[in-house]
Amino acid sequence: MSQDKISWDETCEIIQDRVLSTIPQLKFKQATALRKKILRSLTRAASNGILKTPPQEIHNLLKCRKIEEQGKNVFEITGGQRNFKRRKEIPHFERDGCWFDFAK
Repeated sequence: MSQDKISWDETCEIIQDRVLSTIPQLKFKQATALRKKILRSLTRAASNGILKTPPQEIHNLLKCRKIEEQGKNVFEITGGQRNFKRRKEIPHFERDGCWFDFAK
């Protein structure tokens, strides 16, 4: 291998740095502040007709709770229940005939 070529590991690191630099960094001191920001974004989307889910239902679906994970207290923000089987009858966020949720 000539010396002007970089290794596979170096290539991966360069690509990873480039990709990560495009992702906005969210910095919140409290999980409740992040939940409020998500709630505002989702209710604004509902007000603008992007989401069909009513604001009260958005408020009910979006949860922030403290859990213990690996001996540490962490916060979990979820939007709806687990729905691996993609059942429509479970409450979810809806738009243009599509729907989504986010849960652990």
